[in-house]
This record gives sequence, C-alpha cells and structure tokens, in this order.
Amino acid sequence: MSENEQQNVSRETAGAPIEARRIGSAGTPPEDVSRETSVPLKKGKGSSFFIYLAVLFGAAFLMLLLAYFVQQRNSDAALDNLRMTSNASKEELLEELQALEAEREELEAQIRELELDLKQEQSLSQDFQALYDGARTSAAHLEYTLLQRTQAMELLWQLEQAYAQRDYDACQAFIHWLEMPEANPRKDFLPTEEDRKQYDYGLDGSTPAERYQEIVEKLS
Repeated sequence: MSENEQQNVSRETAGAPIEARRIGSAGTPPEDVSRETSVPLKKGKGSSFFIYLAVLFGAAFLMLLLAYFVQQRNSDAALDNLRMTSNASKEELLEELQALEAEREELEAQIRELELDLKQEQSLSQDFQALYDGARTSAAHLEYTLLQRTQAMELLWQLEQAYAQRDYDACQAFIHWLEMPEANPRKDFLPTEEDRKQYDYGLDGSTPAERYQEIVEKLS
C-alpha cells in the first residue's frame, strides 16, 4: 500500500468510533438498549425496599401489640391487687368498727353504772348532810342546855346558902336571876324527876327543881 492509502485507512478506522459515539448520543437504539437494561434493576430495588418497610412496620406492630398485652396483663394484676387490698381493707375496717362499737357499748355501760353510783352517793350525801345538820343542831342545843343548867344549878346553890343564912334579899336576887329570861327562864333547866330517870343520877330525895320550888313557896 502506498502512503496515501494507509492514511485513508487510518482515517476510516479512527472515524468509526466517532460515528458510533454520535449515533449513541443522538440516535435512539443505544438509549433504548440502556433503558431496557436499567428498568428491571430499578423495579427490583423498589420491591425490596417496600418489603423491608413492610417488615419494619410489621415488627413495630408486633412490638406494640406485645407491649399492649404486657401492659394489659400488668394492669389486670394491679387491679387484682387493688381488689384484694380493698377487700382486706374493708374487712379490717369492719373489724375495727365492730371493736369500736363493743368498746362504745362497754363505755356506755360503765357510764350508766357511774351515774347510778353517783345518784346513790348523792342520796347518801344528802342523808349524811341531814344527819350532820341534825347532829349539829342537837349538839348546839345540848351545849346550850348544859350551859343553862350549869348556871341554874350555881344560882340554886347560892339561893340555898342565902336561905340557910336567912339573907332574904339575896334570896330574892337569886330567884330573880333564875326566873330570867322570861321566854326561857333558867329555872326550867334545873334537873327534874324525868332527868333523874333518864340520866340515872342515883340520888335520893328532892330534885333540884323540887328544892327550888320549896324555897320559893317558903319565901312567899
């Protein structure tokens, strides 16, 4: 081959790829071939992604469902415990109420007994007060009687001395004192026959009251 022919062949071989590239970039057959080869790959990737999402959602749903059942079981157990505790608390409250009721009845019975004892003590206290007042009155009356009797006996003794000495003026003075006071004269406190029987003087003869009456009659 000549030098010119070799140059033409090299130009043809060198231009062939350029034409092929032009055809691939501008023409449709190469693009169609690439599309046919790429579409199945995209469909496979999308289906596997959706399957992966479905598996994730399914696992999440199963976990949520499992958590729900666990929570429900715990709630039922807690409710059962609350019911048992409530029943026990009710029984304890009933027992406490019964105990308090029995204690209240016992206290009421004790209060009734104390009220009865108080009434009896008040009655006894009133009786004792009446006896005490009567005893004080009797003691005061006895003290007054003894004092008046002592004075009357002293005046009677002086009257008898004056009468024995024939001092009639002194006798009148002693009689005057024995006749005083008019409402309750001292001569009335001189011992009589009744006093002798009551107190058992053990003396014979006239009583002080009788001796006083004899002297008065003699002087009159």
